[in-house]
Amino acid sequence: MERKCCCRLSNTTGTIILALIIIFFSIIPIVINFQPSIDVDTSHQIVDTVEYSLTILAGTLAIVSCCYKRAVLMIPVLIILGLLIVFVSVRLVLCVVGLFVPDSIIPNFIREVRKTDDDIFQYTAVYTIVNAVHILVLLFVFPVFRGTYHDLREDQSSNVAKVVVETG
Repeated sequence: MERKCCCRLSNTTGTIILALIIIFFSIIPIVINFQPSIDVDTSHQIVDTVEYSLTILAGTLAIVSCCYKRAVLMIPVLIILGLLIVFVSVRLVLCVVGLFVPDSIIPNFIREVRKTDDDIFQYTAVYTIVNAVHILVLLFVFPVFRGTYHDLREDQSSNVAKVVVETG
């Protein structure tokens, strides 16, 4: 029995749709990050690229897992999503701290990237909002992917039980 996700679709269909959206919206920042007109420190580019590459990997594994009905492929997806939730949560906390402490990590990062002190509070506020939306999306996606993992695992165990009964 397949469970339904929030959109009244099956979990596997919802997972495939969400994975495609995640992949699309993870490719965009990677492409933007490596534009020659963007003057960003290489270490920041590397961290962003690793984060979005892991997201693309998770989305790809989720699609492959649903297409081939392999629950075991959803385990790395859930691990990657869990790590991203922790990473983005820490970044969100640092952003909120940056709103109140102007010389903390996030405002200093924005100063370094923008090479100016103008409008640091506004940029920190926008970065905070972006991270808040990111964490909400991750918290929305994780239960759908977890439900798909459980559905695929149940399907595999019922298929094994059928094979045992038929051969036994």
